[in-house]
Amino acid sequence: MEIVAEFTYNHFGDINRAKRMIVEAKKAGATCVKFELRNNDNYYRNNSEIRNRRSKYEFSGEQISEFVAHCKKVNIGWFASVHDIDSLKKIIPFHPKYIKIASREARSFEFLKKVVEINKKKFPIIISTGALTFTQIKKIALLMRYERLTFLHTSCLYPSDIDDLNMNRIKKMKELFDCKIGYSGHEEGFIPSLYACFLGVDYIERHFTLEEKNNRVAKGKKSFKDYLCTLSPIIFAEMVASIKAIEQMKIQKLKKSINPKELERVNTYGKLQWDGEDLFLK
Repeated sequence: MEIVAEFTYNHFGDINRAKRMIVEAKKAGATCVKFELRNNDNYYRNNSEIRNRRSKYEFSGEQISEFVAHCKKVNIGWFASVHDIDSLKKIIPFHPKYIKIASREARSFEFLKKVVEINKKKFPIIISTGALTFTQIKKIALLMRYERLTFLHTSCLYPSDIDDLNMNRIKKMKELFDCKIGYSGHEEGFIPSLYACFLGVDYIERHFTLEEKNNRVAKGKKSFKDYLCTLSPIIFAEMVASIKAIEQMKIQKLKKSINPKELERVNTYGKLQWDGEDLFLK
């Protein structure tokens, strides 16, 4: 099971903060960490307010090099969401574990074609499928049929109410697509993430920050409430422990014999004997 701590821009462009996040994510049980990468001048060319704010958060090539080196030191995997072709070209020389495509960019078939062309099957590709129909996902699967592909079920609402999560869509995705299926959760808490684990996903991704109150996150707009679906190290660790427990229970073999410790507990106040019809104390 790949368990990803999604940093988004919660490092705020501070490489030292990012390094602390890497360490805390590793301690919390993450197997991989992820950040985002954009050419803000192009991506937000029609919105100067967001462009100016987000540009301060973007990692330079030198910072990415430091990030990668620290992940290697801590012994944790890493990758990035690439929101444009410039970012894809920027990240490939650093040999990420995956290439991640967010739901918004997954709606651009031309962008996906360029990703396939540039990636040349070097790195596995992860695609979030928020707000995409099964027909659209099938077309993406056909385009990327030669890639090592993972589709992530997700909701683009931050945070997502239980009624908006549509979690059983994961079952259908597992039926339809011959690739790995994962879940990128944007709910408060982590119960739906555990349900995704129960459904047999290969991958769980959750937003991550350092603060326990989850109130210091890099919001896209003032109205966004990303902090409500962002996990602190303590909560992330609780989720990982729960996932591991579920995974352990899923692989346990059926035991046909009764546990002697159970019988000992039952018989604490006298031996109980099964006599076909009656239970009686001896």
